[in-house]
Amino acid sequence: IPLGRVCQISSDLFGAVVSEGTILQACQRLDQQLAPFVDHTRELLKISPVVHVEETSLRVDGRNAWCHVASTPRLTLLALHEKRGREGIDALGVAPHVTGTLVSDFWGASLSPKHAFCNAHILRELTAIAEFDRHCWASEIASFLLDLKEKTASRTSPASEVERQEILGRFQALLSRAWIEAGRPLPRKGRGRVNATPAQNLLRRLEEDSRQVLAFAFDPAIPFTNNQAEQDLRMIKVRQKVSGGFRTQKGARLFLTIKSYTGTLRKRSRDVWTGLTNAITGHPFIPLSPRSLPGDPRIFPSTSSFSEADAPVASVKGGGE
Repeated sequence: IPLGRVCQISSDLFGAVVSEGTILQACQRLDQQLAPFVDHTRELLKISPVVHVEETSLRVDGRNAWCHVASTPRLTLLALHEKRGREGIDALGVAPHVTGTLVSDFWGASLSPKHAFCNAHILRELTAIAEFDRHCWASEIASFLLDLKEKTASRTSPASEVERQEILGRFQALLSRAWIEAGRPLPRKGRGRVNATPAQNLLRRLEEDSRQVLAFAFDPAIPFTNNQAEQDLRMIKVRQKVSGGFRTQKGARLFLTIKSYTGTLRKRSRDVWTGLTNAITGHPFIPLSPRSLPGDPRIFPSTSSFSEADAPVASVKGGGE
């Protein structure tokens, strides 16, 4: 909402005459008071069993910047960075230290030892290849993923080793037939990357990261898509569509900090007005637990499983949960 309209709302609801400068000062004070919330949320995300990360472009000071998010169904943390991809998400201070499963698009493949890919992105790529390149294998793999999602939707416990190997075997068989239709990329003489078509590039990623693609079928705690992160970014795009962007870096960072706080309050069914009032008086809400189910350590045996006992206890003054 533009500052001028906030002034009008304050007058209409409370009979208070306030200037835009007063509102900005209040926002800056709130931003400072939310520092304990941001620090604690970052630590909780690091030990959450499943963490979603995503990014979206944001106009700031007439230039393109990137809003990065790390989130769960109970926590939201947003931040601004001048770059997209791994450098931007690393600056958020969560992804490099995640002990659970990180869910993202393919760009973040090396962010975490435990990783799961968003199958909504994969399905969109498969649909494009089926429609524009007329490759039959793309439709077959898309159907396989959707059928597998339906069959495993009611799963309440992790898949056994026999079940995992059976799913992987079926997937590898589909990929083998797909390579016959798509053809292997020809080796390139000299230096540089091998020339490959979009279909060949997608097949290579599916083959190299098949376990990450199928992680949703192995563990009911891992979702099929990265919709959680995309939902957390939706209002950022709405804000940009309404207001056209931010005039300063400081204003954008302040907005994202407050949005992280209100997003977390809503996820935990907390009253946002009360939460903001408490925060601006120095008593921000401090979440004390990720409140999520642990993933199955057998899927990614290189890391340990999450335990609620690992969650740190808040030492700051505030309304905890």
